[in-house]
Amino acid sequence: LKLLVNLKCLNLRWTFELNKIPWQLISKFSRLRVLRMFATGFARFDEASEDSVLFGGGEVLVQELVGLKYLEVLELTLGCHHALQIFLSSNKLKSCIRSLLLQLAGDTTSIIDATAFADLNHLNELCIDRAKELEELKIDCKEIVQKRREPFVFRSPHRVTIHSCQKLKDLTFLVFAPNLKSLDLDRCDAMEEIISVGKFAETPEMMGHISPFENLQMLDLEDLPHLKSIFWKPLPFTHLKEISVGYCRNLKMLPLDSNSAKERKFIIRGEEDCFVLSPANHN
Repeated sequence: LKLLVNLKCLNLRWTFELNKIPWQLISKFSRLRVLRMFATGFARFDEASEDSVLFGGGEVLVQELVGLKYLEVLELTLGCHHALQIFLSSNKLKSCIRSLLLQLAGDTTSIIDATAFADLNHLNELCIDRAKELEELKIDCKEIVQKRREPFVFRSPHRVTIHSCQKLKDLTFLVFAPNLKSLDLDRCDAMEEIISVGKFAETPEMMGHISPFENLQMLDLEDLPHLKSIFWKPLPFTHLKEISVGYCRNLKMLPLDSNSAKERKFIIRGEEDCFVLSPANHN
């Protein structure tokens, strides 16, 4: 590959067993415009050798990417919070990112500032996998209300996937993602609410105006043993196509209002012996 100095597009998407990309290889592709590394090496981050840009969670990789002045489209996988911070410090990379996977199995970070994702104007897909110590994707609702002109700060994400984040308690930041189309949650043992009502305690004026998931089409909830609530009141779900629920024993109610199924039909999938569901009443 190092001989392809005029390379403009490199697709390594889903090469999840890859654990060796030599230093200064990516940076040699000075004309690169498209680089797809979603799920690249995410199964082997802990096995990456010191002479690989994947070593240490991808910090060296991010530093090399900064020098690609023609880069326009980027899909990226990172394995530690520090690599994420380096990435977020680059306006160039933030303007290119389309898909971002954070595989944080070896990271001890308990809080990630989700507000930082608001600057990723072209991010279509966000995935967080095996962040075993992650407890919160933090967002300051009060700061958003007081300092930002627009109520919605995450306009770009269409797909969010959260897998094996056992300590993560909620995903309240998604209330500010009006264009979200797909939400996939799996094996998040501590999660009791998707949108937490408690996080709006200091901004009660927002409570009556929030209507998340307006464009949601697919909702997949699997192995969330403590999940009790998706949202605190019924929602219209005017674009919903399918809900899939499995092993969510404490989820007793879907927040479907009386208009949810009037305009279109959608599918609810689930195992009868694993959960009890009944649509929320609009009254």
